[in-house]
Amino acid sequence: MLNALLLALGGLPLLLRRQQGLAAGVSLLALALVSWAAVGAGLQPTPAPGLYLLALALALTAIEHERQVRERERQLTRERELAEARSRAKTDLLAQVSHEMRTPMNAVLGFSDILARSPLKPDQAHYVEVLGHAGRQVFALINDLLDNARIESGRLALASHPFSLVDLVELQLELLRERAQSQGLWLRVFARTESTGWLLGDAQRVAQIVTNLVGNAIKFTRTGGVTVELSRNPAGLLVISVQDTGIGIAADKLERIFQPFAQADASIAGEFGGTGLGLSITRSLARLMGGDVSVHSQPGEGSRFEVTLDLPDAHPPRNDLTPLRAERVAPGRPLTLLLAEDNDVNVLVIEGMLAPLGHRITRVQDGEQALAALHEGHFDLVLMDMLMPGLDGLGATRQWRAVEAAEGRPHTHIVALTANAFDTDAQQSLAAGCDAHLTKPISLAALLQALAKYARA
Repeated sequence: MLNALLLALGGLPLLLRRQQGLAAGVSLLALALVSWAAVGAGLQPTPAPGLYLLALALALTAIEHERQVRERERQLTRERELAEARSRAKTDLLAQVSHEMRTPMNAVLGFSDILARSPLKPDQAHYVEVLGHAGRQVFALINDLLDNARIESGRLALASHPFSLVDLVELQLELLRERAQSQGLWLRVFARTESTGWLLGDAQRVAQIVTNLVGNAIKFTRTGGVTVELSRNPAGLLVISVQDTGIGIAADKLERIFQPFAQADASIAGEFGGTGLGLSITRSLARLMGGDVSVHSQPGEGSRFEVTLDLPDAHPPRNDLTPLRAERVAPGRPLTLLLAEDNDVNVLVIEGMLAPLGHRITRVQDGEQALAALHEGHFDLVLMDMLMPGLDGLGATRQWRAVEAAEGRPHTHIVALTANAFDTDAQQSLAAGCDAHLTKPISLAALLQALAKYARA
């Protein structure tokens, strides 16, 4: 009887796991020692010696197995923490690089924008056009790398504000129409009635999805054109469809194109360029919005991409903040603007864009000077850099909002200008009291939209 008990109890730890196995192993060691002492004292008959050894071996095996399991778990935890730390470090590095590059890119794109509106010889105008295109390519690459790093590290957050989907899509297509026309392509949009209302979501990211898909469609289409359709599916999800008459994609490459840094084949990068990040980012954004991306394509017959998004309906805001087209926001009168910016190059860019339109610009170099100027005079709009020596833009905005509340002053519209491109930066600006948040490089169209929305509100 004792022999059978020893064998059964000795094998028990192998059937148990984790802490239970360890506790059972220790208990059986104690039981074996007590049983051995009882035999020595003549209190029970002597079992076969091998059974003691077998029971002891089984118990020790269970203890060793548990030790190895715990050590492996600790190793996996260390590896996971190291991977997360590396991912955060990569995101932080890219964010810093992005920030440092936005100021010089502001000069490159800003001055090319100014020169493009100046009287130039044909060859000079062509050089400026090439310069602007190259600068926008670099800027897009920076943004894609930063977005991909945010997605990988789980640090990409979505905003939630009312926006008009039709107006948003039409604006993105208008920005891309010149590219399409230069290739002899048509570009059109159809919106079903159920998709023409206002939605609650991240308009900037929806615009990014549309730009990625339509931009790709134009890139890979030689003849014909691109059609964008807006609708809702039977489940009530918003559907954005982009159909082109381009080169198409082979069936065995359809999933590959959604992988980061991947394209349908090696020849694509050589002929058409690109990093292979656009569709990967598009799919990630769609899934963050409760939807997904699908594609139907045949080589030589074109492609149809469909994006579904789960965005609730919304009521239009009291002040319609839908982005306005640049040609529709030409100033009706000169405005008095306060520019708080410590970087001389950025000042030259903004003055070069707005001064020829008749606007009067007062420049200060930090938050304290901005507050003093606001106390002394009236301004139609304040362009506030967020990072300045001494009192920064956030602090100056908070203090001025407090002054307005305490003294009953009318609301002064403040637009944040910053090289910080994270979504949390925009949230901080708005929380501090800014009316809008513009990231560098700043375009003339963006400035004119700000004037139309706020200075004339």
